Amino acid sequence: MVIPDNMEESPEDAKQYRYKILLVDKDKKYYSSSIMIAIREKKNTFNESLSEFAEVGQDYLQNSVSMIYEDDWVPAGFKEKKINHISYQFKYTYGYEIIYQRSVYLECCGYFYIISLSSVYKKNILNEKNDSFWKNINISP
Repeated sequence: MVIPDNMEESPEDAKQYRYKILLVDKDKKYYSSSIMIAIREKKNTFNESLSEFAEVGQDYLQNSVSMIYEDDWVPAGFKEKKINHISYQFKYTYGYEIIYQRSVYLECCGYFYIISLSSVYKKNILNEKNDSFWKNINISP
């Protein structure tokens, strides 16, 4: 993974919110960043399929917030690299704000990964400059 130029890791916030990695705008924190990329990692201890894991993850999120699924979306570069994934684009209300999000579920080497790009501004998740982030994701054993 290559960290976008306009972002940096926020290890304190990642730990607090149980992310493996959390990227935020440079010199910002979790709640003041205009865009963030969160990565979660979970060991596949029950030998679940990727689709089962993604379904459980989306069900959990739907039980927490009111979600509306938007366009079908495939991360840039995934089709060419033949990366097995499940991706979603949706929005949800958190408190008084609408959050726009693109999430990708992946499996590699006995672990599941959820990579989510979120913002309170829809244009931020649709921005083509994010394509380079998605293109730089590689899955290899």
